[in-house]
Amino acid sequence: AGRMSEESAADRFGAPREIALPEHPDAASWRAATMPDLDAVMELVHAADRVDHPSWVTPREDVEETFESSWVDTGRDTLLGFDAHGRVVALGGVEVHPSRDVSLQAYLGGRVHPELRGRGIGRELMRGILKSKSDKLERLTRGLGLVAADVPVDVVVIAFSVGDSFGGS
Repeated sequence: AGRMSEESAADRFGAPREIALPEHPDAASWRAATMPDLDAVMELVHAADRVDHPSWVTPREDVEETFESSWVDTGRDTLLGFDAHGRVVALGGVEVHPSRDVSLQAYLGGRVHPELRGRGIGRELMRGILKSKSDKLERLTRGLGLVAADVPVDVVVIAFSVGDSFGGS
């Protein structure tokens, strides 16, 4: 069984460095997600689900779990893009799984409203998330081998082999 840590991403990564938020003409403002955003986030998730996989929808509980997980600090690990009318048009985040026995796993994911895809919003979203975490991920993964995994288009999984670096055998 893997060793789990109750340490939050904020504890593991510390304060984020000052970064510029993404800029895109179709996303008037950007900020971290909060629990009161859940309904608006679900509207975007379901709009994307209808296009990406019309035979099923993401359960609200799955999204709530992101807000409630002990290892996710939504204030530091998520990013929402809003249009000029306040509608959530993009969401993204990074979760670094707390287990360190065999690998360090960082899950990066995002969605863009189907009406606005192909305009570069997702690229800016991921660029912003990666810039905010790059220093800390670099420190955690220095000298480790990268293992790539096949995953759905809206999720990227990066796993680093850690061995003895984090107490693995």
